[in-house]
Amino acid sequence: NPGMAEYDCGLMTLECTKRAAAFGVWGVWSTYGPGVFSDLIDATFKMADEVWQILPHQPDFEAPFRPQCNIVVFRYVRQGADIPQSNDLNRELRRRIIESGEFYLSQTTLDGVAYLRMTVINPLTTVSMVLAMLERMREMAG
Repeated sequence: NPGMAEYDCGLMTLECTKRAAAFGVWGVWSTYGPGVFSDLIDATFKMADEVWQILPHQPDFEAPFRPQCNIVVFRYVRQGADIPQSNDLNRELRRRIIESGEFYLSQTTLDGVAYLRMTVINPLTTVSMVLAMLERMREMAG
């Protein structure tokens, strides 16, 4: 609308250009140094490995692949369920956990088996948080 041009402040604001979005990164970098980014990445990778190490001690979960980064591939296992039933159950658990708003999981299928994927993004994630998620999934599995 040509009459609205006098209200267009886009030419005068920093955020109108995406270059200004770098100020946040620059602020963290200048305050804590470049090592802060590698420390945060290392923390998420370490937590993913810790999660992978606790999963074999859970009688109803399995994690067949050691994480190479911050993603843990795992699945809920119900005794006596065949692969199609297990696949359906894991997909349903993912849907329920997302709809609950408590946690978020993605999924993948490898060699016909449905797995859940937990990505550790927040370096403040703790093992107790993950154990709470597993317990919630048990409740949802009924």
